[in-house]
Amino acid sequence: MKKLIAVVSGGPTRAASVRRGLSSVPPGCRYVAVHDAVRPLARPALIESVVRAARKGGAALAACPSKDTVKLANARGMVVSSPPRETVWLAQTPQIFERRLLLRAHKQGERLAVTDDAQLVERLGARVKLVESPSDNIKVTVPLDIVLARKILEERS
Repeated sequence: MKKLIAVVSGGPTRAASVRRGLSSVPPGCRYVAVHDAVRPLARPALIESVVRAARKGGAALAACPSKDTVKLANARGMVVSSPPRETVWLAQTPQIFERRLLLRAHKQGERLAVTDDAQLVERLGARVKLVESPSDNIKVTVPLDIVLARKILEERS
């Protein structure tokens, strides 16, 4: 089976890039996975777990429970509150959704500034299942992350 359907240029924002990708997904496709290229270490087992969760509830994403205490702040940098650590999860990818749900979320939230697709789905009132991700599903964004990614890959071999 041929897996690559199309190569689509990204947009000026993450949401615009996802919308462009969605426009290339065939109508018969029931689920869509959104995955950041900056998370190159996601393992197949994690992807499969998120797929299973999305099939049960329509929307799921990989996430890590926070190891740190989180502070919510106002615009002046003053602490407003400290949510209980056990309720704080750090969103990652893959994020997998029923295609129609994600299309609807993007249509209704087209002008919203969001940092992930789950935010748009949540705004529809849909529930998104968190699937615990291993700590090695890191985001490679600064030079130190490359060092860590190499070490993780060495350990896996």
